[in-house]
Amino acid sequence: MRIIFFIISIVIMSCVNKGSNKDTKKIEEQIEQTGKDESDVTSDIINEDNSFEVFWGKFSKAVLERDTSTLNSLVYFPFVDFHNEVYDPQSTLTCRSKDDFRRRYDEIFNECVLTAIEQKKIRGHDKDYGEFGDVIGEDDYLLMTECEERNKDFLFRIINGRYYLYGIQYYQ
Repeated sequence: MRIIFFIISIVIMSCVNKGSNKDTKKIEEQIEQTGKDESDVTSDIINEDNSFEVFWGKFSKAVLERDTSTLNSLVYFPFVDFHNEVYDPQSTLTCRSKDDFRRRYDEIFNECVLTAIEQKKIRGHDKDYGEFGDVIGEDDYLLMTECEERNKDFLFRIINGRYYLYGIQYYQ
């Protein structure tokens, strides 16, 4: 009986340690990536909320403060300019890498985009939107810009359980 209890105790302890080692590794990686201290990173991990509202708070703050390191973790790569890939491939804002995105920051986040972010001009899916229904998926969101030079509406999408800035929406 003691042997069984001992074996069960060892199995339980090894399971508990595996989880804590995984969390410790995640905390260490985020400290290295963000430069935050351990208490900030730990509270971020404990309070992870994958809702769009939480994502939007992080995203808008990062854009308005020009925090490109945080922003890079909120953008899905490649970031695709679906609009100009079709209409004007020479002027596309598609970025294949984080470095490319950082270099093109001012082109992507021009004055009209920043104004739309400040005014929180976002909308979710609307099945009754337009004649043929919405152009975005049920869980997607759009930042509705009013840029003079062209449509530059940002598409936000869930990938692997969390929201990202996915690209610039294409309209027919």
